[in-house]
Amino acid sequence: MFDTFVVVDWSAATVPRTGRDSIWVCWHAPSGERLANPPTRHAAKKLLGDWLAAALMVFVGRDRAQVRATIEASLRNYFDAVSEIIEPESLAMAHQAEFQKVRARLRGIDYGTVDSIMGIFGEPEYCIDRISQLKEQFQFSRLVCWFEIGGISGHQNVLDSMRQFAERVMPKFR
Repeated sequence: MFDTFVVVDWSAATVPRTGRDSIWVCWHAPSGERLANPPTRHAAKKLLGDWLAAALMVFVGRDRAQVRATIEASLRNYFDAVSEIIEPESLAMAHQAEFQKVRARLRGIDYGTVDSIMGIFGEPEYCIDRISQLKEQFQFSRLVCWFEIGGISGHQNVLDSMRQFAERVMPKFR
């Protein structure tokens, strides 16, 4: 079903940099693997080209309850942080009112909403079924997986999730 996988670690510092706290992109294709470490998000977008056909939040674990227990606080942290860092278009009253609505919407996003709209969260078999369903529904040919959302799931948990995805989910789409 898929012949190429791209994994992106989009977490990065606010200044251009490579290495620790920067953007990493890894391709796994029939021609081999490739790793890139672009210094900015702009450079990463240019490097990825049209690869962002489907970008979804992904976390693979023992079962859906364990995944939720592992990542729910991190998802909340992400949406709370986004709601704090965005700024209104202007200081005009109309813009302020609309901005407050957007901020409230971001703060109101819960685990169930993310799971149903933009998440692939669960045991490998569930993730395989969910990807198949989304691929059928949206007809994408490329999938970009965002594993660490919100920064507090724990590094080892994220690595374990990525490993399970690589070993138990990806092979079903080759």
